[in-house]
Amino acid sequence: LYAMYNLALAPVLLFSTRAIQTRREALLAGIITGVVVMVPAVLFHISYAAGYPEVLEQPVPNYWMISKYTTPLLLGIFLVALLGTLVETGAGLVQGIIERIEAVISPSGDKSLSQRAKAAIGVATLMLGALTGSLGIVALVAKGYSALSVGFALVYIIPICTLGVVKVIKARSETT
Repeated sequence: LYAMYNLALAPVLLFSTRAIQTRREALLAGIITGVVVMVPAVLFHISYAAGYPEVLEQPVPNYWMISKYTTPLLLGIFLVALLGTLVETGAGLVQGIIERIEAVISPSGDKSLSQRAKAAIGVATLMLGALTGSLGIVALVAKGYSALSVGFALVYIIPICTLGVVKVIKARSETT
């Protein structure tokens, strides 16, 4: 269940793939993204061997590994990079939410939300983040990810795998 929480990104990411025109572009984008994401992740997780088995007992293993095996300067650089990544990801997600709302309000794309409405969405998202952040990262991971995973399965995976497949089959049969 833990890994399924990443499905929250799927609607935003799928919406952002509008610029991909061909199957070749889609495959190339997928391959490049897979390599760029997985190589550092695999290397980082291999580094856990240095702290095994202690690392398994830590509430936040990444922070523990970096604070134990590097200098305070590198830990600071890591934390700044992590903060920057979170800010970029959060800004991208908020923009994705705004674009999804605009697409629902105006499917033809001739209307957009006012700057005030976009700001309200941003503030509401920040408030929701602050509220969930007050739970603490360990409690959030322990309690929240399982519930989120089940919710994403109900709201996203099951409809895509049932209604989405039916719509694709119907669309193909209508064109042939």
